[in-house]
Amino acid sequence: MALSILGGKGKGHVLKVPTKDYIRPMSVLLKRKLFDSRQNLEGFRFFDLCAGSGAVGLEAWSRGAERVFFTEIDRKVHPITKENLKKIINGFKLENETLLLRNQDCLKFLKQELKELSGEKSKDMILFFAPPYPQHKLYEKVLGWLDDQLWYQGEIWVESCNDKGIKESKIIELLGSRTERKHIKQGSSFLKLF
Repeated sequence: MALSILGGKGKGHVLKVPTKDYIRPMSVLLKRKLFDSRQNLEGFRFFDLCAGSGAVGLEAWSRGAERVFFTEIDRKVHPITKENLKKIINGFKLENETLLLRNQDCLKFLKQELKELSGEKSKDMILFFAPPYPQHKLYEKVLGWLDDQLWYQGEIWVESCNDKGIKESKIIELLGSRTERKHIKQGSSFLKLF
Protein backbone atom coordinates (compact mmCIF):
# COMPACT_ATOMS: atom_id res chain seq x y z
CA MET A 1 0.00 0.00 0.00
CA ALA A 2 1.23 3.51 -0.77
CA LEU A 3 0.01 7.03 -0.15
CA SER A 4 0.76 10.17 -2.11
CA ILE A 5 1.13 13.79 -1.04
CA LEU A 6 -2.01 15.46 -2.37
CA GLY A 7 -0.96 19.08 -2.88
CA GLY A 8 1.71 21.72 -2.58
CA LYS A 9 5.39 21.48 -3.46
CA GLY A 10 5.55 17.73 -2.75
CA LYS A 11 2.38 16.85 -4.70
CA GLY A 12 2.48 13.35 -6.14
CA HIS A 13 5.38 12.05 -4.05
CA VAL A 14 4.62 8.50 -3.01
CA LEU A 15 5.05 7.50 0.64
CA LYS A 16 5.58 4.01 1.98
CA VAL A 17 2.99 2.52 4.35
CA PRO A 18 3.43 -0.66 6.42
CA THR A 19 1.99 -3.76 4.72
CA LYS A 20 0.53 -5.14 7.95
CA ASP A 21 -2.20 -3.56 10.06
CA TYR A 22 0.31 -1.74 12.28
CA ILE A 23 -1.18 1.64 11.45
CA ARG A 24 -4.42 3.06 10.16
CA PRO A 25 -3.70 5.81 7.65
CA MET A 26 -6.22 8.62 7.39
CA SER A 27 -8.52 8.04 4.43
CA VAL A 28 -7.57 9.96 1.30
CA LEU A 29 -11.01 11.60 1.20
CA LEU A 30 -10.78 12.81 4.81
CA LYS A 31 -7.23 14.07 4.28
CA ARG A 32 -8.29 15.86 1.09
CA LYS A 33 -11.22 17.52 2.89
CA LEU A 34 -8.90 18.64 5.69
CA PHE A 35 -6.25 20.12 3.46
CA ASP A 36 -8.74 21.61 1.01
CA SER A 37 -10.00 23.60 4.00
CA ARG A 38 -6.43 24.55 5.06
CA GLN A 39 -4.37 24.75 1.88
CA ASN A 40 -1.76 27.25 3.03
CA LEU A 41 0.20 26.48 6.20
CA GLU A 42 3.02 28.95 5.66
CA GLY A 43 4.46 30.21 8.93
CA PHE A 44 3.17 27.27 10.98
CA ARG A 45 5.01 24.66 13.01
CA PHE A 46 3.19 21.35 12.67
CA PHE A 47 3.30 18.42 15.11
CA ASP A 48 2.26 15.02 13.73
CA LEU A 49 1.71 13.00 16.91
CA CYS A 50 1.48 9.20 16.45
CA ALA A 51 2.70 9.89 12.92
CA GLY A 52 2.54 6.43 11.38
CA SER A 53 3.78 6.86 7.81
CA GLY A 54 4.15 10.61 8.39
CA ALA A 55 1.70 11.36 5.57
CA VAL A 56 -0.23 14.10 7.39
CA GLY A 57 2.88 15.93 8.60
CA LEU A 58 4.45 15.69 5.14
CA GLU A 59 1.24 17.05 3.62
CA ALA A 60 1.50 19.99 6.04
CA TRP A 61 5.15 20.54 5.01
CA SER A 62 4.18 20.35 1.34
CA ARG A 63 1.63 23.10 1.94
CA GLY A 64 4.11 25.45 3.58
CA ALA A 65 4.63 24.45 7.23
CA GLU A 66 8.10 25.70 8.18
CA ARG A 67 8.98 22.92 10.61
CA VAL A 68 7.28 19.59 11.18
CA PHE A 69 7.85 17.39 14.21
CA PHE A 70 6.86 13.72 14.04
CA THR A 71 6.50 11.30 16.96
CA GLU A 72 6.26 7.57 16.37
CA ILE A 73 7.10 5.06 19.08
CA ASP A 74 6.05 1.78 17.44
CA ARG A 75 9.27 -0.07 16.58
CA LYS A 76 7.65 -1.67 13.51
CA VAL A 77 6.42 1.64 12.13
CA HIS A 78 9.21 4.05 13.12
CA PRO A 79 11.64 2.86 10.37
CA ILE A 80 8.98 3.51 7.71
CA THR A 81 8.31 7.02 9.07
CA LYS A 82 12.06 7.63 9.01
CA GLU A 83 12.37 6.33 5.44
CA ASN A 84 9.56 8.59 4.18
CA LEU A 85 11.08 11.66 5.83
CA LYS A 86 14.55 10.85 4.51
CA LYS A 87 13.15 10.50 0.99
CA ILE A 88 11.59 13.98 1.16
CA ILE A 89 14.62 15.56 2.89
CA ASN A 90 17.00 14.19 0.24
CA GLY A 91 14.65 14.77 -2.69
CA PHE A 92 14.07 18.42 -1.79
CA LYS A 93 17.51 19.03 -0.22
CA LEU A 94 15.92 20.28 3.00
CA GLU A 95 17.79 21.61 6.00
CA ASN A 96 18.19 19.22 8.93
CA GLU A 97 15.76 21.16 11.12
CA THR A 98 12.81 21.11 8.69
CA LEU A 99 11.46 17.60 9.37
CA LEU A 100 12.28 16.16 12.80
CA LEU A 101 11.38 12.65 13.95
CA ARG A 102 11.27 11.59 17.59
CA ASN A 103 11.10 7.96 18.68
CA GLN A 104 9.15 8.69 21.83
CA ASP A 105 5.70 8.62 23.29
CA CYS A 106 3.73 11.65 22.10
CA LEU A 107 2.66 12.70 25.61
CA LYS A 108 6.23 12.51 26.88
CA PHE A 109 7.31 14.57 23.86
CA LEU A 110 4.63 17.18 24.57
CA LYS A 111 5.51 17.43 28.25
CA GLN A 112 9.25 17.69 27.67
CA GLU A 113 9.51 19.76 24.54
CA LEU A 114 6.34 21.51 23.46
CA LYS A 115 6.39 24.39 25.92
CA GLU A 116 10.10 24.88 25.34
CA LEU A 117 9.54 24.92 21.58
CA SER A 118 6.65 27.33 21.76
CA GLY A 119 8.21 30.13 23.80
CA GLU A 120 5.81 33.03 23.64
CA LYS A 121 4.59 32.06 20.18
CA SER A 122 2.24 29.12 20.36
CA LYS A 123 -0.30 30.67 17.97
CA ASP A 124 1.73 29.43 15.00
CA MET A 125 1.54 25.79 16.12
CA ILE A 126 -0.77 23.00 14.97
CA LEU A 127 -0.94 19.70 16.87
CA PHE A 128 -2.35 16.82 14.82
CA PHE A 129 -3.33 13.87 17.01
CA ALA A 130 -4.54 10.59 15.49
CA PRO A 131 -3.50 7.55 17.52
CA PRO A 132 -4.82 4.07 16.71
CA TYR A 133 -8.58 4.22 17.28
CA PRO A 134 -8.73 1.63 20.10
CA GLN A 135 -6.29 3.62 22.27
CA HIS A 136 -9.00 5.50 24.16
CA LYS A 137 -6.77 5.96 27.22
CA LEU A 138 -4.11 7.69 25.11
CA TYR A 139 -6.74 10.04 23.69
CA GLU A 140 -7.87 10.83 27.23
CA LYS A 141 -4.36 11.39 28.60
CA VAL A 142 -3.12 13.59 25.75
CA LEU A 143 -6.27 15.66 25.23
CA GLY A 144 -6.84 16.06 28.97
CA TRP A 145 -3.26 17.25 29.40
CA LEU A 146 -3.55 19.67 26.47
CA ASP A 147 -6.74 21.15 27.86
CA ASP A 148 -4.87 22.02 31.08
CA GLN A 149 -2.12 23.88 29.19
CA LEU A 150 -3.68 27.33 29.19
CA TRP A 151 -0.50 28.88 27.73
CA TYR A 152 -1.03 26.92 24.50
CA GLN A 153 -2.90 29.09 22.00
CA GLY A 154 -2.22 27.07 18.85
CA GLU A 155 -4.57 24.72 17.05
CA ILE A 156 -5.39 21.12 17.96
CA TRP A 157 -6.59 18.76 15.23
CA VAL A 158 -7.97 15.39 16.40
CA GLU A 159 -8.97 12.42 14.22
CA SER A 160 -11.14 9.57 15.47
CA CYS A 161 -14.00 7.29 14.44
CA ASN A 162 -17.42 7.03 16.06
CA ASP A 163 -17.50 3.26 15.42
CA LYS A 164 -14.01 2.23 16.57
CA GLY A 165 -12.44 5.20 18.30
CA ILE A 166 -13.23 7.74 20.95
CA LYS A 167 -16.58 9.47 20.37
CA GLU A 168 -16.99 13.09 19.28
CA SER A 169 -18.75 14.00 22.52
CA LYS A 170 -15.80 12.68 24.57
CA ILE A 171 -13.31 14.76 22.57
CA ILE A 172 -15.41 17.87 23.15
CA GLU A 173 -15.55 17.03 26.87
CA LEU A 174 -11.77 16.46 27.08
CA LEU A 175 -11.02 19.76 25.31
CA GLY A 176 -13.72 21.63 27.21
CA SER A 177 -11.79 24.88 27.57
CA ARG A 178 -11.25 25.12 23.80
CA THR A 179 -13.60 26.23 21.04
CA GLU A 180 -14.24 23.87 18.17
CA ARG A 181 -13.45 25.71 14.92
CA LYS A 182 -14.30 23.06 12.36
CA HIS A 183 -15.74 19.56 12.02
CA ILE A 184 -14.92 17.36 9.01
CA LYS A 185 -16.60 13.98 8.51
CA GLN A 186 -16.06 11.05 6.14
CA GLY A 187 -18.19 7.99 6.88
CA SER A 188 -17.81 7.22 10.59
CA SER A 189 -14.37 8.89 10.74
CA PHE A 190 -14.06 12.55 11.61
CA LEU A 191 -11.71 15.39 12.36
CA LYS A 192 -12.29 18.04 14.99
CA LEU A 193 -10.28 21.24 14.72
CA PHE A 194 -9.95 23.36 17.88
